[in-house]
Amino acid sequence: MSESQPDAQSGDTKPFLDHLDDLRKSLIGAVGALVLGMIICAFFVPQILDLLTRPLVQLGKIPEEFLTVMDVMGGFFIALKIVLWSGLIISSPVILYYIGIFVMPGLTGKEKGMIFRYSGVVIALFCAGLAMCYFYVIPPALKIMFQLNTKIGLDSEKILVGSYVGYVLRLLLAFGVSFQLPVVMLVLGSLGLIHSRQLRSKRRHVIVGLLVFAMLLTPPDFVTQILMALPMYVLYEASLWLIYFKEKARGDHENGDADLAPDPTDTKKESTDE
Repeated sequence: MSESQPDAQSGDTKPFLDHLDDLRKSLIGAVGALVLGMIICAFFVPQILDLLTRPLVQLGKIPEEFLTVMDVMGGFFIALKIVLWSGLIISSPVILYYIGIFVMPGLTGKEKGMIFRYSGVVIALFCAGLAMCYFYVIPPALKIMFQLNTKIGLDSEKILVGSYVGYVLRLLLAFGVSFQLPVVMLVLGSLGLIHSRQLRSKRRHVIVGLLVFAMLLTPPDFVTQILMALPMYVLYEASLWLIYFKEKARGDHENGDADLAPDPTDTKKESTDE
């Protein structure tokens, strides 16, 4: 078993211990970002809780009456949950950056700089995912859940604060992370690891994959899954065409289109056979 792997920058092998050191640095950076995010959120727990409960108002619920605490230390655990999940949400772009640096250790300095330039896109897409989830997904998802409770004869007049907060924060994080699909595609396309012709030929597989991905990240209701899968597919198509135009600018599109075009020698063979 080899203890080293090729290093793309020098052409030499990179010792296994150096990979462990890369892992250590990535973990320190990711954990540091999470801790910093949690510290920031700890000062705004009441404001975050108020923001999370506003979708209830759209459904005609009064948060102070609808949400309840059933435990003496309920407030402490709710605050802890808010700090942890909110800190994870705001630090997710940085954590994803460190993950990307580690899983692609052979990048050159120019390629690492390219990933750094995409950081602004990461943050913008993450915020877009949060906004879509908060304004367009959470209210209908909550409405469906409450209606389901009523249909099967359960009392929906009060629910636990911890359950509600965890549900909303997990949904927000899922949408923020799922909206990073274009960044992953664009980085891989810029590195030449994927091509637009491959992406065009895999549309049906992508649709199935996105539905499965949405099913794993969202609550078990069809509406929420579709509300996640649809924008992800739109982002997939947008990324596909961005990669195509980049290939076209580099002159790579001719080869890509040639792979999709019929082979002219086959036509000649057919005419000869006739």
